[in-house]
Amino acid sequence: MKTIIWWTIYTILGIWLQRFIPGLDCFAPALAGCLYLGLFKTTFWLTLIWIIIQEGVGGLAFGFTLLFYGGIVLFFLGSKLIFTQNTALFFIGASFYSAGLYFVTIQIMTSLQELNVPIYLIVQNSMLTLIFFPILWTIMILSYSQWMIDSNV
Repeated sequence: MKTIIWWTIYTILGIWLQRFIPGLDCFAPALAGCLYLGLFKTTFWLTLIWIIIQEGVGGLAFGFTLLFYGGIVLFFLGSKLIFTQNTALFFIGASFYSAGLYFVTIQIMTSLQELNVPIYLIVQNSMLTLIFFPILWTIMILSYSQWMIDSNV
């Protein structure tokens, strides 16, 4: 039950933070954190919930969040076979990957809808992803781990 409460609080805080920082996706770092911690069942259910939330409030046609989160899942599952995931280099690489993936996915989705979005806005949102991804990821992992340690005492 504590896990459900924790993820509910995280989701509410993520939505709140995204309200104040447009273009920021607070759920992608948590998705990465779940995969990092090996919480695959939790990852599945949270991904479904977060896709519904993001696609419901987003201005693009359905598919951006699905592609973005799908790319993050593929990166983590694929990199698990190649890299050691407990290094700072991996965290930095994952941040750059997610920023690049965000840029490419937005470019694809806006061109499919024939939207004319200035490139500086897409770059700005990609930079937000690059900067906030490792911060939110670290906060999620540390706070979730602490919450679960406290619940087992």
